[in-house]
Amino acid sequence: MKVTMDLARRIERFRVVLERFGPIVEAGLSREWTETVSNEPDWLALRDLMSRLHDESSPVRIDDVASLLECIGNLLDLWDEDPMASTYYPYKAAELIELHGRMVTGDLSDNARLV
Repeated sequence: MKVTMDLARRIERFRVVLERFGPIVEAGLSREWTETVSNEPDWLALRDLMSRLHDESSPVRIDDVASLLECIGNLLDLWDEDPMASTYYPYKAAELIELHGRMVTGDLSDNARLV
């Protein structure tokens, strides 16, 4: 039972992270970000998953988080290094979502420093 409750708390924290940083990823703040990601299949999948995860009445499974992480990872891989200017903000917001998602799936420990 403890494992289930711990996972539920992790998922709830992840949903808070999505509420905070998801709008930055999707807002269209950067023309370069938008042009780079908009034709990617992972972008459409990411937006669909984020929409479902934002809906508090929708149950979230660890598989949903893992799918979202795969989409974000593929989008972040479109850049060789941290982008500059306005692209920096949606990129970093996506990185923060990825880091917190990795804590949910167990790919990153709770005590890892998020810098």
